[in-house]
Amino acid sequence: MNTDGKLVVVVMNQSDEKIKYSLWIKGQAATTTSLPHSIATLVVE
Repeated sequence: MNTDGKLVVVVMNQSDEKIKYSLWIKGQAATTTSLPHSIATLVVE
């Protein structure tokens, strides 16, 4: 948890394939896809 109250999650996909994943927090999920060779930052308020 950052000092501003936000949670930051960094996702790295080193593979050659798209990868579908879910971020679960307090019983709720956000589902998204990580593209090949990508880095994504998710910010949860």
